[in-house]
Amino acid sequence: MWNPSRFRRTVGRSPRGSDDKTIKLWDVASGHELRTLKGHSWTVEAVAFSPDGRTLASGDWDQTIKLWGVPSGEEVSINSSLEKVEKAAPVVAEATAPANSVIPAPIIDKIEKAPPAVAAAIAPVDGAKLARIVAPDRRVALVIGNSAYRNVQHLANPSNDAELIGAALRSSGIEDVTVVHDLDREGMVAALRTFAKKADAADWAVIYYAGHGIEIGGTNYLIPVDAKLETDRDVSEEAISLEQLQSKLAGARKLKLIVLDACRNNPFISQMKMVAANRSVDRGLKRFEPTGATLVVYAAREGTTAEDGNGKDSPFAVSFASRIVEQGVEINKALRFVRQDVFVTTGGQQEPFVYGSLPPEDFYFVPPK
Repeated sequence: MWNPSRFRRTVGRSPRGSDDKTIKLWDVASGHELRTLKGHSWTVEAVAFSPDGRTLASGDWDQTIKLWGVPSGEEVSINSSLEKVEKAAPVVAEATAPANSVIPAPIIDKIEKAPPAVAAAIAPVDGAKLARIVAPDRRVALVIGNSAYRNVQHLANPSNDAELIGAALRSSGIEDVTVVHDLDREGMVAALRTFAKKADAADWAVIYYAGHGIEIGGTNYLIPVDAKLETDRDVSEEAISLEQLQSKLAGARKLKLIVLDACRNNPFISQMKMVAANRSVDRGLKRFEPTGATLVVYAAREGTTAEDGNGKDSPFAVSFASRIVEQGVEINKALRFVRQDVFVTTGGQQEPFVYGSLPPEDFYFVPPK
């Protein structure tokens, strides 16, 4: 099992891989050799791990940089000419220098002009002057579209919305996007459990849900397609609470984003028998205040319902999909644009709302150039 925490970043001026043109990787905990990387034509003069430990940059005496996928041991294609980086091996050697080393300005300039894959692999190592060169964030997303409800009327749009949002997230640069449809409770639990493991290793974690949602007794729930909800006490057993959803994103290091297009008129309410006299079922979803660098976006603000619109996608999904692929628009501003778009499109009948807050730094789906 690949465990990046078992690898130690190489530090020091011009650390060597080996004189036999190979690089050996070891499990630090056990001392066992894991694999040997072969491909250099000259002595390997310098090596450096990316911050997440999943990519290794190596430079040889022939001034060639190679990138390796550490879990697989395979060489990674850079898709750009390494001739843009003069004296490639010295660049890697300087990048791996101790924090108190003075890194010449020309070296920094060469790294900044390197192909993105190279800069990402060798940048934030130990040189203080390299701190401004940041490796790309690892981002993961789970998109759920529940349309085919078995015990109430079928919803037309959520499945379409899920495909639209999944494509937009991929276009924004998120490589790991999982889109799933029509999940029963067992399927939702399994999908969220799998996603939680991905979120634990990510900087950004995003969940988008389209389908039925319900607020009962002050708690918000997302409804799987097999739910019956014959009584109010069945809800906690047959549905997924928003608190459960939030917990699956807890391991993400920088940003947790939950987007809920789940505020439609809910047919379960009229058929549900209320066992607890003091338990209320209200229109729409209840206000939710998340914690820890988390945003929760409602397609319609608390206590109101969202429209499906006249097309195959909801007005909210259309706006959200278009705004997150705009370059250089910070996430909070993008969400304000979504609010404006939907409010205008629906003639003021629907107003998306955002709950939660982020740290004082800028977050972009598509960063500025």
